Amino acid sequence: MYNKQQAQLTLRENLLYQNLPDDILTQINRLINWEPFEKILAKLHPSPVGRPAYDPLLMFKILIIQQIYGHSDPEMETMLYGNLFYRRFLGLSATDSILNYSTIFRFRSDLESINFCQVCFKNPTPASETPTVA
Repeated sequence: MYNKQQAQLTLRENLLYQNLPDDILTQINRLINWEPFEKILAKLHPSPVGRPAYDPLLMFKILIIQQIYGHSDPEMETMLYGNLFYRRFLGLSATDSILNYSTIFRFRSDLESINFCQVCFKNPTPASETPTVA
């Protein structure tokens, strides 16, 4: 079971996020249909024992932020505490917990175990299942 973890944003957070200027992450969120990625990421089966795993789409979006801005895993953990642009992109409220940098590292390894890039971008799939931009 995955922990969707994101609490509903408060009115104050919604107003704050709406008043932030658009950035590349906002444009990415507008352009990309995340549903096909969610289907592919559903192949990552968390252990039935222990705490619920973080939402794989949230984790994938964290990797996108890292690629764009060049953050290491420890830097990314720190940036998630205060960067409002990142939190808006991820849909995190002020009360949502921030994951540990080792979780990011493990998720990256998990993606390699399911050949994520090959599945998303190299295998021919029906157009309805291929990740696309809007």
